[in-house]
Amino acid sequence: METTRTYHDGDLKLVEENSEKIYLFEGIDHTGDTKLFGIPKQQIAKIFERGSNISMAQFQMIVVPGIVLVEKIFQGLKRPLCDGNDMNADRLKMAFCWRPAFDYWWNEADRFESSRIEFREAPDGKVFVVNVTPNQDKVHYPSPDYWVERWYWVRRSPNDLKCPVDFESRYEKQLK
Repeated sequence: METTRTYHDGDLKLVEENSEKIYLFEGIDHTGDTKLFGIPKQQIAKIFERGSNISMAQFQMIVVPGIVLVEKIFQGLKRPLCDGNDMNADRLKMAFCWRPAFDYWWNEADRFESSRIEFREAPDGKVFVVNVTPNQDKVHYPSPDYWVERWYWVRRSPNDLKCPVDFESRYEKQLK
């Protein structure tokens, strides 16, 4: 029988499920309910190994504390996407969008000193997007409700300043 081990690292909780370590943090979904968002520790390690310090800083300083501030949520991509054996993975993908006040920078030379993360003004004319997928494998991974896949700044729509540009042609439906 698989046991779940839990560790705490600030706002992140590290659990072990199905022999895999997963960082968990709380956020709000389209229903307004508090849910657990997960990202495999192995995925974080790969980002760090690639030297993607800015992505790491954004994860720590925008994604984790900010997913509760989401202003718009979309589901379904208007383009085909295959994930493993799922030939219709595009229908499940979600975009959580909001406008943080700041962006963050982490110089490559300081990558081992998280205290050296610098804040910057949020880029003009952009919104922050976190792509997630609902957890479809609660048997093996019971804790996360959603899997965090990636995050980035994107130009905002001139029609709705809280949405990504061309959101009408990017996503199937708006949930929030």
